[in-house]
Amino acid sequence: MSDLSDLTSFVGRQAEVDQAGRQLSVSRLVTLTGPGGAGKTRLATRLAQDYVDDARFIALDSLRDPGLLAQTVAAELGLRDVPDEPTSRVVEFLKDKSLLLVLDNCEHMVQACGTLVGKILDAAPDVRILATSRHVLGVGGEQLLPVNPLPVPQVRNGKLVGDSSAVTLFADRAAAAAPGFEVTEDNQETVVKICERLDGMPLAIELAVVWLRVLSLKELLARLDDRFRLLSRGEQTKPARHQTLGATVDWSYELCSPEEQALWSRLSVFDGGFTLAAAEAVTAFDSFEILSLIAGLLDKSVLIRDTAAMSRATGCWKPSGSTAWTGCAKPARRTSSVPATADTSSNSAARSPRNGSGTSNSSWSRKPAGNTRTCARPWISACPTATG
Repeated sequence: MSDLSDLTSFVGRQAEVDQAGRQLSVSRLVTLTGPGGAGKTRLATRLAQDYVDDARFIALDSLRDPGLLAQTVAAELGLRDVPDEPTSRVVEFLKDKSLLLVLDNCEHMVQACGTLVGKILDAAPDVRILATSRHVLGVGGEQLLPVNPLPVPQVRNGKLVGDSSAVTLFADRAAAAAPGFEVTEDNQETVVKICERLDGMPLAIELAVVWLRVLSLKELLARLDDRFRLLSRGEQTKPARHQTLGATVDWSYELCSPEEQALWSRLSVFDGGFTLAAAEAVTAFDSFEILSLIAGLLDKSVLIRDTAAMSRATGCWKPSGSTAWTGCAKPARRTSSVPATADTSSNSAARSPRNGSGTSNSSWSRKPAGNTRTCARPWISACPTATG
């Protein structure tokens, strides 16, 4: 079983901890969903640590063959002499147990995880399962708990107003990277701007603060325009997908079908949210195909519903985190232009930063739009070749 000891402090997330506790009390399967780098694994670790009964934490991030899932789970549970069909052995072992089974990072083998989870739940009535995944498992009775970016406060009259979890995380990790660092009245506005530019994403914040050994806060802020090159010095002990921002985005991008990738690239021309009508205007897919693809991107935590906008219009979505659109920015794919001819007057505009005309160049970068109401903004909008 994976080690559950903390190497760094756990910041914020009390609402999610409480909600997960409520969900686990009424449901036997809870899946923490959200974009890469939002902190799903860390939250799952805390929930396992706090669980009143036995908890088993199984990390699946290094497993590549879905056919070895049951064998891996069996080994992590301490089972020996596992037969050729390890699923039955795992189910047999768990059927009379009362415990919390945590399956961390299920998104790259959703079907295999869903099948195994379903068999465990059918046979083991006192086992509860907590999964983390960028993709929903799709198992009956599954309850979802979105893990969103950390809230970023505002600065008013020299004071931080609102939930300061993102700033607290920044201060904690910055003090470790640059001993003696503190958030003060003199630098708090710059810290908030950095957290805003990083959209409160824990991984992005942790990748950014390591540069405080080299850069001042203002220098760091100024260099966030080129995030993919800057945020590339993660801890070598972490999984490869969390060592750089680009690797995190690549992981999500590769989980998508070619059609979902194509729509993703088209939608990257929008600053923030979009409606179905706007999506139809920038792609050749018909409305039913677009709805199906949007559902797929929602299931994979690339998009979330814009609940505030939905109170005013039908069908509004936005990126799920700061890295959401940037899967379109992989250098090897910067080969095509993306049409952006939509009339988005009722939405966030689709526009090129070069000419503001609604046409996009084959490879260009864009600063965030500064609309802090939305939970995410595109970072780099050079898009991959798409056929949609």
